[in-house]
Amino acid sequence: MKNPVRMLYHLYMSLYLKILSNTWSAKLYFKFLHQVVERFRKPPILIYQMGKVGSATILKSLSNYKLDRSVYHVHNLDHSLAEKQLSWAIATTGTNRRYDNLWNSLFLSLSVKRPRSEKWPVITLVREPVGRNISFFFQVMDRLYPDLLQEGLSGGSKPDQVLEKIFK
Repeated sequence: MKNPVRMLYHLYMSLYLKILSNTWSAKLYFKFLHQVVERFRKPPILIYQMGKVGSATILKSLSNYKLDRSVYHVHNLDHSLAEKQLSWAIATTGTNRRYDNLWNSLFLSLSVKRPRSEKWPVITLVREPVGRNISFFFQVMDRLYPDLLQEGLSGGSKPDQVLEKIFK
């Protein structure tokens, strides 16, 4: 069986003269060639770690370099857990948010199981657990305790009561 990336590359190279007759098409062609074909010739870079450790900054930094490979940012490679997390995220916050890392988790959880000859570069970050957990808590507090935030803003509870609810 032929390599699908090589087949795609040859297909687009055969269309080279037809596409170059139009300036707009030429730009589209070269953009697509870079984004789809060239990026997949090399194995992707995987940023894989728990959340709230600064991985989004690493992703943004790597994106600025216009690398000739894909960069994926995920927190989980367990397919069933990624499905549950995505379902929960959509159910609690709706579809108005982007869930790139969850979609990537679904895709990569299947992809990493396939045998391959090339090795993928993996970037893993760590952070001390107490600060990480506090940061995570405040990021998702509005989703975990929607009534608590409203109650605190309205003055219905004293800070000690709010903290007691959180820790219970």
